[in-house]
Amino acid sequence: MRPRFLSAFLAVVLGSGAPVPARAQAVDPEMERGIRQAQEGESEQAIVTLREALPRLGERHAPPRDIARVHVYLGVAHLGLDDPAAARASFLEALRVDPGLTLRSEEFPPRVVRAFE
Repeated sequence: MRPRFLSAFLAVVLGSGAPVPARAQAVDPEMERGIRQAQEGESEQAIVTLREALPRLGERHAPPRDIARVHVYLGVAHLGLDDPAAARASFLEALRVDPGLTLRSEEFPPRVVRAFE
């Protein structure tokens, strides 16, 4: 019984040829670092890190959702530096990349959600 299960399991895993789902792909560590910096109030560093991550994401053909997320956190970092014009530009770019994007109040402070809207 066990060999049949093992061979069926291997056939499914190895022979499926199905693409790896987008969320299962490796996340860009620099993108995550920049997001963490923005969340922790390290705005200047976050802007540098996130701007450096953008070209790499484009080269990797990252999902629009990831690219939009970088722009959102660039906006968050700009708000942290009290630069609402730059924050607005970043939020608009996030919406250009992902027109259906919304920010949830569970994830972002009210100030960020208001600025995004």
